[in-house]
Amino acid sequence: MSFSLQIVSKGQTISFSDYFPLKDGEKKVYRIYQLTKADTTLMQDSIVTICESKIIGGEKVFYFRRDVFPDDTGYCAVLPGLYYTFYYKDGNLMTFDALFKSKLNKAKLKDFILDYPKQIKLNKVYANWKKGTENTYKFEGFETVKIKDSVFADCIKMTTGTYYLKFLYFKTLWFKKGVGLIKFLEEGEIGSLWEIRL
Repeated sequence: MSFSLQIVSKGQTISFSDYFPLKDGEKKVYRIYQLTKADTTLMQDSIVTICESKIIGGEKVFYFRRDVFPDDTGYCAVLPGLYYTFYYKDGNLMTFDALFKSKLNKAKLKDFILDYPKQIKLNKVYANWKKGTENTYKFEGFETVKIKDSVFADCIKMTTGTYYLKFLYFKTLWFKKGVGLIKFLEEGEIGSLWEIRL
């Protein structure tokens, strides 16, 4: 797994919905590795996510659960680095922090907040605050990412920070246009998209 940075023009914007499509029934397999002090990686886990949806207030809301769980119980926000449920409103990504499906079943559209605007500008820091938590993110530019024998050109690189209970957490996420999340780095773990199953 490797990557290379590409030059982007100042003030360039992207539409996040192009890079984070939500597709009912799509399964993705992520391989996760634990970073070690010796700058090597150890295989830690493999996650199979499936994208599903439900109607809330007339809108189709999407969530990701582990494919090994029954449909009617368990977690509903297991996509690495993006532990939310989602829907697009006029191109803006609205999110709700429902980790469990029981919480999502009680949600209303008013519970969703604007997370990513329709157009995201290069190197601009975006932030939101909710109940003592500050979340920030920034579009860093484009990179080419190689995973196994596949090369994903023109991936967007996003860095995020979450300040919660006096602790600061950082994540880096890479998205491929039309594909979605293909690589992530957070809290000593690095993972990549290994397979897409339709």
